[in-house]
Amino acid sequence: MKKSHVSLKDIAKELNLSISTVSRAIRNIGEVNPETKKAVLELAEKWNYKPNPLAMGLLKNKTNTIGVIIPDIESYYYSSILRGIDKIAADNSYRILTCYSNDMYRNEIQAIDELLFSRVDGLITCPAQESVDFSYYQKLIDDKFPLVLVDRKCGDIRTSAIVTDNYRATFEVVEHLISLGCSRIALITSLEPLYQLAGKDMKPIMMH
Repeated sequence: MKKSHVSLKDIAKELNLSISTVSRAIRNIGEVNPETKKAVLELAEKWNYKPNPLAMGLLKNKTNTIGVIIPDIESYYYSSILRGIDKIAADNSYRILTCYSNDMYRNEIQAIDELLFSRVDGLITCPAQESVDFSYYQKLIDDKFPLVLVDRKCGDIRTSAIVTDNYRATFEVVEHLISLGCSRIALITSLEPLYQLAGKDMKPIMMH
């Protein structure tokens, strides 16, 4: 048989069996006639049948897949985060599906829809810089869907988050510069909306 991917349906059709019988034989569950099971396994090996992890996951209502949304892949910072997520996921027999928002609200919404359609078991995301309405994340939380925020928080949204305390870090940096004798210290940032959402006044400042 010449096919790029052999399915349970192909094996069932060849042996004139039901798909459920073929599935039970391959997964070694339930009652299957020994001769039937032998025929299924032999044909599966002959045709190099490989289970589809997504299809098997849908049967168990679990895909062992985590959706990840980051602003971009070109930044070393985000690519290193992605590598860390991928390693831990693989160590725990999970795989990841990654989408990029380019820090745009509409791309973030589309990515969430696509990942949910792919039946991911959970979502790890760095909110887009231009996003100001996070009701879609609140809906996920209300539905008890596993959600972890990375690098940026979403206003008053209460969920697991891995973020840097930018306010404290900036304070300590300024203190250190002052201790070195610096008297004119500038902070330049383009992330004002996100800092405002975090409840901190982090507008660019000039200290004398």
